[in-house]
Amino acid sequence: MAVRLRLRRVGRKKLPVYKVVAADRRSPRDGRYIEAVGQYEPLRPSNNVEFNEDRVMYWLQNGALPTDTVRNLLKSKGLWLKWSLMKKGADDETITQEVEKFIELRAEKEQKAQDTTVKKKEEKPVEAEEPEAVQTEEPAIPEEKQSSPEQTTETVEDKKQAQDNTETTSSPEKTQGEQNENTEKKE
Repeated sequence: MAVRLRLRRVGRKKLPVYKVVAADRRSPRDGRYIEAVGQYEPLRPSNNVEFNEDRVMYWLQNGALPTDTVRNLLKSKGLWLKWSLMKKGADDETITQEVEKFIELRAEKEQKAQDTTVKKKEEKPVEAEEPEAVQTEEPAIPEEKQSSPEQTTETVEDKKQAQDNTETTSSPEKTQGEQNENTEKKE
């Protein structure tokens, strides 16, 4: 049996919540699973991923493969770094040091991102209080699209000719001979 670490949706409509589960790869997404090892809430702003580290490491050691999304979630928490160091045979002290460095760098990065968003909000001027004046002037037409007097006469003539054509073809009262005469006069 091939075991996968993957997401299983348990949230309600338009409010997704996923459990990270160890499941047989042949079972459906929301179907049968072996064990729940974590939870992921994508709409919650921070701390949206929780894992049972011991059980995740157990399943990884026993050959469970994570899906791409679960692997990214494991990377965000530093568990994938821990797993990769364990596979290489690093000692426990080195693993804990590397994971602590990762967590510190991650915290600094999140703090920096938060500071920049706050700074952008402060710099943004508040202009929404005063409604803008409604523009009553017609927008300027580019010179290429402005019609010249020659073009307007052509279009008027084209319209008249089109009307004459529709009159000859659409009036059922005229006989075939009258329609032929009308078309000969135009030519």
